[in-house]
Amino acid sequence: GLPRIPGLNRPALARRLATQLATEDLESVLAQVVAGRFGFLSVSELVDMLIGQDATRLKKAGSARLDLISESDVRVTQPGPPHWAFVVRRYDVGIDTERRELHCSCPHFRVVAGKAALCKHLAQAFKSMPAVYAHTALIDLLLRREYSGPQTDGWDFRPQG
Repeated sequence: GLPRIPGLNRPALARRLATQLATEDLESVLAQVVAGRFGFLSVSELVDMLIGQDATRLKKAGSARLDLISESDVRVTQPGPPHWAFVVRRYDVGIDTERRELHCSCPHFRVVAGKAALCKHLAQAFKSMPAVYAHTALIDLLLRREYSGPQTDGWDFRPQG
């Protein structure tokens, strides 16, 4: 790799690129970075990446236990796009890719939503969406989290109930 430049962390590097490159060049670089890093991953792998990051960040609150939930626990009540609504077990779950909003009525999401983390119900809902929409939304979540930080990731995490 390249030698580290003091004070030039990922967000600072992203800001520098954004201000120095022409719009076309920036879009090209972004497309190449996204394709190279995330393009080959499945929706399940992207969900696992997010859940893994959440587990690292939220040691006390805990992360979503995907082993305790299955695809058969999900019922689609409103197929999108851009808004999908689900009932996962007994909880209402919503994913709005246009407004960048995530909703769940489970108690765990009330705890972790303020830290921009997923619950197992949202994770399973992403896996139940059409892959093209889920893939795009999950990559957007990962990119915003990585380059903007978990508190400013551009998605609104809204507990319900």
